[in-house]
Amino acid sequence: MKPKPNILFMVHVEEMFRQYFPDSMYLHRILRAYNCRKYSRVWFLESHIDNDGLAGSLENRISREDRIEWSWGYEKDMFNDEEREWIIPACGHVFTWVPPELREMLPILKEANVFVGGGSEYECLLDWCDCLDYLDINYQKIQGYIF
Repeated sequence: MKPKPNILFMVHVEEMFRQYFPDSMYLHRILRAYNCRKYSRVWFLESHIDNDGLAGSLENRISREDRIEWSWGYEKDMFNDEEREWIIPACGHVFTWVPPELREMLPILKEANVFVGGGSEYECLLDWCDCLDYLDINYQKIQGYIF
């Protein structure tokens, strides 16, 4: 039997949130997770709210293919009729949006070990977990990656 792939989602590890990172080695640990063989795939969720993008050393080392644009503060009137059905109630903010990239990878995620990190634990990370819960995807939070 083939082992399940390990997939890691990192939420908003962006320069604008650097002040909330838990310690000076945080970015090093995230970059090491990205480059190690423990995870089949690491996805970075970027808000594009701040032009600085991913924090420090990550910005130039994380492939564009490993990034998903996803933010906070979503409202139904921001989307066309087709996408409105993917606006869901959120615990961190009032609503969140289940992005198409997540929907498309649903069959893979159902058969994978899914992990989440990043932050903020009680806002954006919580909203991302709401998206995973909505799609009935099992996941585990990695405390050392959360801020």
